[in-house]
Amino acid sequence: MALALFVVALIWFAAIAPAHLTAFVLVLMLAVVTVVRFSTNFVTGATTSYTESFKAVGLAFVFVLLALFTIISFTKGAAPLAIVLFSGPMMLLLPVAYFLGFKIALGVSFLASIVIAIISAVASTGLFLVAKTLFLG
Repeated sequence: MALALFVVALIWFAAIAPAHLTAFVLVLMLAVVTVVRFSTNFVTGATTSYTESFKAVGLAFVFVLLALFTIISFTKGAAPLAIVLFSGPMMLLLPVAYFLGFKIALGVSFLASIVIAIISAVASTGLFLVAKTLFLG
């Protein structure tokens, strides 16, 4: 199901974006999935496929979106004092949601998913910045 949604999103994106930007996004997505695959192998010793790694990235993204929407819906009707008091602890939902995406999709322990998520986030951010500088100017 995740792959089918990705294909539909890719077709939609390719229809509205320039070809070089579509290729750029595909290459970066493959790089991020590869980083997750190798970091999972490095941290846990278990081999994962590209499909499992892609599901982990997608599930982490969906969980972060759900956490963000939860925070937004909480602060929409709340009193200003409640927003001030609880928005900080509510922001802890974002990294926890990101870690849980890796834990559920990869089937590893929570500590291992934290390490995998941090490695993949740092490496994918570095890859993005380097690729953006080299290819998009």
